[in-house]
Amino acid sequence: MSVVDDFLQIMVRTGRKTVTHTDVNKGAYLPNAEQRVVLQIAGFEPVHHDEERLIAIHNVGRGGILQTSYYASERVGSGRQPEPRMGRGLLERLHEGDELLLGTDGNQVFALVLDDITASDSDEQGEEEQEQPHAVISRTYRDVGIERIVSRARQSSMRVRSRQQTSRQYERDPAVREFALRRSGCKCEMPGCEWEGFIKVDGTLFIEAHHIKALGDSGDDSLENVAALCPNCHRRAHFAHNLDEIKDSLAGYIQQRNREFLEECGCAG
Repeated sequence: MSVVDDFLQIMVRTGRKTVTHTDVNKGAYLPNAEQRVVLQIAGFEPVHHDEERLIAIHNVGRGGILQTSYYASERVGSGRQPEPRMGRGLLERLHEGDELLLGTDGNQVFALVLDDITASDSDEQGEEEQEQPHAVISRTYRDVGIERIVSRARQSSMRVRSRQQTSRQYERDPAVREFALRRSGCKCEMPGCEWEGFIKVDGTLFIEAHHIKALGDSGDDSLENVAALCPNCHRRAHFAHNLDEIKDSLAGYIQQRNREFLEECGCAG
């Protein structure tokens, strides 16, 4: 099942439309009938153009919440019914040709631009990006009301789906990994962490090897770029909000530890 299919199942109601040249040119997005129903279910009706009212929309594809107006646009003297439009707060994130999917859990509005998730099919992503489709759905579930989560969970078939996926695998030098494990003594090398590897079934100690600069970002498989980390710190090194700070701290520590360890084992120089 795709990200879109998951999104459709989470939502109570959805509406889909391709952003037009007129939407972009006028700087005001015209939701179609299905999307207007989505907004109505969430409790939003277009206000008079002179009124100030912003609605919050969860941007599940890119993260965060965007604020946009929803108003009735009336052309004086045209004899036409006012058209409901959404303002620049939404259009600033969109381009002509984007396919915008709006959904509601019955209380809030969620937006998913389908172009935001097509990049997740690429086989040339860095390690940090490989979980992007799951991240989109996780963000959606994180923000919907508990009633909708309970409803969806009860509908679960309890049968696990499987899917085939193509990805690029990088060859790693086992000597570099072994060096990092011996340098660490199977203790986490993240500064401040005191975790020690546990004993595996075969009697060896477990710890994970991490490339400080990801191989997918042209990082080296070298003594200076590999650290031994516990599972928790390994996840932190990929997904924490302060990635640059973590990388700098870890790189500095490994550089210093390499000098010490090479001297200890008589291999300096």
